[in-house]
Amino acid sequence: MNNNEDNMQPPKLAQRFLHWFCSAELLEQIEGDLNEEFYQRTRAGQKTLARFYYFLGVLRFCQPFAWKKRQRTNNTGLLLNFIKIGYRNIIKYRSFSALNIVGLSLSMCLCLLIMLFVREKSAMDNFHTKRDSIYRVITHEQVSDRHLAYTPPNVATTLGRSYAGIEGAIQMVRSGYQFKYDKKELWYSGIFANEQFFNIFSFELLSGQGETALENKSSIVVSSELASEFFGNQNPLGNTIELSGFGEFTITGVVEADRHSHINFDFILPFNNISQEFIDSWQGALDLNSGFYYSYITVNEEADLAGIENALAQIASDFNLRNDEERLKFSLQAMSDIPLGDALDYEMSEFPPRFAVYFLSILALAVIAVACFNYVSLSTARAVKRAKEIGLRKISGAKRSTVVMQFLSESVMLAIFSLLISIGVLYYLIPGFNNLEIIKEVNAGISLDFVADYKVYLLFLGFSVVVGICAGLYPAFYLSSLKPIAIVGNSGQPSGRGKLRKILLTIQLAFSLIFILITTAQFKQYKHLLAFQYGFHNENIINLDLQGADYLQLKSALLQDPGVESVAAVSRLPGLAGARPHAELERDSIKVPFVGFSVDEDFIETLGLELVAGNDFSPNSGREIIINEGAAMSLGFDQPGFSVNSILKWNDEEVIVRGVVKNFHHGRIDRVLPESPVVIAYNPEKTQIVNVRISGGDVPGTIARLSEIWSLHNPNFDFEYEFYDLVLDQRYSVFRDLIKIFSFAAISAIFIACMGLLGMAAYNADLRVKEIGIRKVMGASVSGIFRLLNQGYLKLLAIAATFALPLGWIIATKLLDNFSNKVSVGFDILILAIALIMVPTMLATSSQTIRAAKANPANSLREE
Repeated sequence: MNNNEDNMQPPKLAQRFLHWFCSAELLEQIEGDLNEEFYQRTRAGQKTLARFYYFLGVLRFCQPFAWKKRQRTNNTGLLLNFIKIGYRNIIKYRSFSALNIVGLSLSMCLCLLIMLFVREKSAMDNFHTKRDSIYRVITHEQVSDRHLAYTPPNVATTLGRSYAGIEGAIQMVRSGYQFKYDKKELWYSGIFANEQFFNIFSFELLSGQGETALENKSSIVVSSELASEFFGNQNPLGNTIELSGFGEFTITGVVEADRHSHINFDFILPFNNISQEFIDSWQGALDLNSGFYYSYITVNEEADLAGIENALAQIASDFNLRNDEERLKFSLQAMSDIPLGDALDYEMSEFPPRFAVYFLSILALAVIAVACFNYVSLSTARAVKRAKEIGLRKISGAKRSTVVMQFLSESVMLAIFSLLISIGVLYYLIPGFNNLEIIKEVNAGISLDFVADYKVYLLFLGFSVVVGICAGLYPAFYLSSLKPIAIVGNSGQPSGRGKLRKILLTIQLAFSLIFILITTAQFKQYKHLLAFQYGFHNENIINLDLQGADYLQLKSALLQDPGVESVAAVSRLPGLAGARPHAELERDSIKVPFVGFSVDEDFIETLGLELVAGNDFSPNSGREIIINEGAAMSLGFDQPGFSVNSILKWNDEEVIVRGVVKNFHHGRIDRVLPESPVVIAYNPEKTQIVNVRISGGDVPGTIARLSEIWSLHNPNFDFEYEFYDLVLDQRYSVFRDLIKIFSFAAISAIFIACMGLLGMAAYNADLRVKEIGIRKVMGASVSGIFRLLNQGYLKLLAIAATFALPLGWIIATKLLDNFSNKVSVGFDILILAIALIMVPTMLATSSQTIRAAKANPANSLREE
């Protein structure tokens, strides 16, 4: 073979494939013939052709007569052997196994909880047989950059007429009424819908026929819960029930109350009860006061969704022309995308948006990653104790793949043990999760029905196997790569991988520090919200819903009680009102949108609002309003007081500014700024809530007397009251729940990281036992050795803080950007976060370092 042939070798890939399948008896002859043919073509200058024919020749010989005769292995016996040895090693290395099982159990429990949460929410509306062909029309309001779950009236019906691919179209309107039957009155919320409702949606009718249930204008379909409340076990079909102020209706159907759907209702009324004049009365492209119309369509198989979107664009164009501005856009949303879709304003019912699911999933994955890092770190550290076992296995003929499978089987067994523990903990964790206000508010509780669903257990088992493989993959390949001769010649100690363990521990500490920082920032924000000054009194004030009672008579009776200091009425509660303006005030060419409250003459005094100019209302007030400083400045007045006695326009009517109050927090303090314009109008007829300020001396006695007064003036309704300050605090319980979730994740991450540090400290102490003995013989003190052993962990913590603090600061700041009144993530939070991670870290490592530092050097040096 000449030098040119040396430089032109046969394709290595083809050679490897040939060596893999060809038997030893034929390999030399076949390879020789192929090589000879290859070099002949190469000398003839056909290098590319030579490589091609070499590949072709290898494939030609890949036939059964040339295959290696492979021995069959008893896979079942091998697997049982892996399980037996794995079980023995788990028992043998108890401390290692306990650390990993506890860490994996804690993290897997959180992951399983999130898996159940996502699984249950993604299954919403699965019972509809036409689910894949149902679409909802949603609105994009460009002026306010809002995405709305509802549309203006007639969008669905117009779309159904304009496009042939639509099989059915329906629009629904939410409403609520007081139901009366046999001296019993209860409030329920429901929807107006047309007769196609049960053709499009597959809600189960326990009684009645869906095709005819909504045909008549006087018909009503009720939920089984409502029917049971009024009629007990009797069949309600054919009975007449009264809706206060709306009329009497005959029950033509009963729907199953337990519905896993985003469309929630207690009753359904025929849509033709809504007058056409009301539908046509809306002004402009989107009048939010005209009602919320939810539009749904079903399409056939031939329907072109792009064509439907174009039809929606034309409908939006027609609506925008009426308002002389480009305000609206419509789009389709598949029903399957609703449960875990983007957050929309004014949903038919509350459910967690997509970002909440992503947030919880990332949180769970971060914790499980910390547990997996912990396993990798401890497994590679444990290699010093299992090195001789690996060496003897390899010397005895064990293949690397067998060693890999052995270690993977152990990690999977540990994960399965952890799964069993985490399932047990899950039973106790789910009720606590369901009781979180943030979960109850969005109707996102997890059912315990998974106990009877084998698919859930298969999902859990698959998840645990994946976690076991991910955690054990690197340790398995690392340990199986150890050379048997080097191991045995090195007293069973493999070369360290200390850098990898330090990197993993640093990552664990960084995760823990980020969780702590976010939790601390959220807690500071929560305390800030609770201690915030609203600008009005909310202590010792009891709120009562009028529920149809005569306000003047009730007020007169309440004021006779010695424990009552004042009584006022308001349309809705300050501090809880929404941010959306109700109307506009006009002064010359200036138009100012505002949030309004209807009140009586005692509202300002009862809530302690501060008048900065003008006067309070009197019982003889007419079309008079009181505005806040923000409204006065927005209307162009140089000073708030200059607005007093000015005449403004409100809904094309003239109103007089009687006074100006100091800015107060009329809306949620996390969303609405106090300087946004507010109008307080004298309009007692439109009030719905009574504010009763009590002395605070004998609160139980005062409440008992108020209950008696209520019974005399409104006997059809139970006495239900709430303390104003508790209502405001409860409004922000969502943030308290977020703190609980973050705290659980932070504690889990810290606990797992500290267990890893504990294992690493024990490993390093054992590895350096002779060094410590020599240092003590040479005169080193216990404190000096303690500092020597701990300084490495402090360095890791410093490195983790270098990366985690900036990242955690960014995340915490972004989360706080959702608050209009927010705290700053300052050095106090950063220092507190470092202290909270340093204390458990030092406690975890000190127990082992102190033990090593105090050990008798004679015991460690006896063998030398």
